[in-house]
Amino acid sequence: ERERRHSASRAKPATVLGTLRGESRMTNILQRMRSLVPRAAAGAGAAALALVGGTGIAYTAHVESEVKLDFKDVLIRPKRSTLRSRSEVELARTFHFKHSKQELTCVPLMVANMDTVGTFEMAKCFGAHQAMVAIHKHYTVAEWETFAATSPETLPYVAVSAGTSRDDLAR
Repeated sequence: ERERRHSASRAKPATVLGTLRGESRMTNILQRMRSLVPRAAAGAGAAALALVGGTGIAYTAHVESEVKLDFKDVLIRPKRSTLRSRSEVELARTFHFKHSKQELTCVPLMVANMDTVGTFEMAKCFGAHQAMVAIHKHYTVAEWETFAATSPETLPYVAVSAGTSRDDLAR
């Protein structure tokens, strides 16, 4: 009895249903295929079905049923520390770049290259704290030259953004 129920609940990997003729035939095929989908995937309905190239061969899609974790399922536990105060925490990290053999010491935080966020003013503020800023692509070359001349201490913490069009690359 147990084996019979187990094999009946398993989805068939492929079923030949004949050639498709008209919408009513398609409706019948979908109804027959829904009966082949296991109960766990029944909610997926027609989305779990893929009819291959009008050949009349239908396959049930693979439905993942294992548990997935979300942010509410993960607990980050604080690590024990010998620090007595939060002021003793060092946020800066040193990154070694494998192919260029260069290093960068910064706070691993980067401001987005959005028009109103990735600005030179933001770069000056964040650069003072060794945090990175991706500058938006709308500044002109003259504005970049002025910024580089007036704030050279900020340049190590600035990332340049460029668009993907030919006009963006020409600038």
